[in-house]
Amino acid sequence: MKAQLIIPQEVLEQLIKGTSVASILVEISVQKPEDREDAIRKSAKEKARKDKYTLSKDDFILINKWNSNPLVCDKSEQDDIDGKNMPITQKEINRNSPIIKKAIRVLTVDILTTQMDKYFAQCDRGEHIWNGRNHAFRTLLGFLHRMIDTKRPGKEKTWWMLQRSIEETPIKDPNEVLTQGVADAYARAFLGKKRYILVNPSRDYRHFAIVAKNLVKEKRFPEDKALKIFIEAVRAGYNSLVSEGKPIMPGHLSSMTTWKIVFPQYIAQMLGGNGE
Repeated sequence: MKAQLIIPQEVLEQLIKGTSVASILVEISVQKPEDREDAIRKSAKEKARKDKYTLSKDDFILINKWNSNPLVCDKSEQDDIDGKNMPITQKEINRNSPIIKKAIRVLTVDILTTQMDKYFAQCDRGEHIWNGRNHAFRTLLGFLHRMIDTKRPGKEKTWWMLQRSIEETPIKDPNEVLTQGVADAYARAFLGKKRYILVNPSRDYRHFAIVAKNLVKEKRFPEDKALKIFIEAVRAGYNSLVSEGKPIMPGHLSSMTTWKIVFPQYIAQMLGGNGE
């Protein structure tokens, strides 16, 4: 047990000077050992609670990397409808920061950022949609939960780590003729062939169908002219790939990079920079 004797300052000064003091009001504070231990434990718990919700540099790296990705900042129509690849809000961060910290502790920030790049690359090529379902995550939290799961037996591989070979159900394509036209134009421009043998279902069909769907929305030009301009834009936008001896794949045609950057910029330049 710890006792503390408290003497008023003015009385203490009189005692030091040797002055006689008729009476002294003394305050004694007694603290039991268990009370002191409880206070220490409470202080430690409060510090741990604050640390649990205080964001570190690595936490911010993950959050900013997710929220700044073009697929999150400027989502595709399908992702927007499905509520996928959305920014993580401050409210969600405040509530779920322990999940962010756990993922970093279990996997390291380097592994998580590398896998995030691979995940978004697959989404950019439309590989997150198959069998009529969008397999992307709503926010960063879903991605982190899945990455933590990779440490469990049988859960080591995620869909973006695998080269899938899924037998998809045929795509319901209202633009079937134009889709084939896109495939044929691709074959002539980049394969040196007159026709592309297109099979529904297949990944290539999905890529070409996305292009056809977007061309239908392009109201500034007739469909045949829009397709011709689009192929020219792809050729120009991915010229560096060709110069390196790398092929332009169907996935390049349907990618968000093509539709949000390559094609709009090409049209803007073609129309004198005003895009109208």
